Amino acid sequence: MSRSLRSLPGLLLATTWFSISAPATAAAAPPAVLIEQALRCELPTGKYVGVQKSLGRLGAKPTADGVADSFQLPKPVRPFNLDVTRVSASGAEVDTYIAVLPGVRLEDVAKAANLKKGAAGYSRDTKFGTLQADVREHGDIWLMCTALR
Repeated sequence: MSRSLRSLPGLLLATTWFSISAPATAAAAPPAVLIEQALRCELPTGKYVGVQKSLGRLGAKPTADGVADSFQLPKPVRPFNLDVTRVSASGAEVDTYIAVLPGVRLEDVAKAANLKKGAAGYSRDTKFGTLQADVREHGDIWLMCTALR
């Protein structure tokens, strides 16, 4: 048997292993991990449906606060080591994931998420989108990921 034929199974195995894309591995992640990845802006666009399914598998319930696609989690997820029990996940025009953080200071969220202060507030670009934080109604801090198209 030629040397090239003997190495074919190893080459096929290596090719198969490295061809597994981030989206494929993200879909197989436990629900809390996938939600944390979305809130850290570590998911490519098009993963909104998977995040919605993960919210359901975690037992998240829709909120009655008037925010579209907003959910209350039965136990916190911890992106950037911040306790998050209320999230919003929308895929209307662009995938958007929001962590609602009541009772937390904006500066503390910015530091935890490594955001930089600019003219429009705190933000940073990630491989898959833009992560930003600001103060919203009732003084809640919103940490929002807007995925790139």
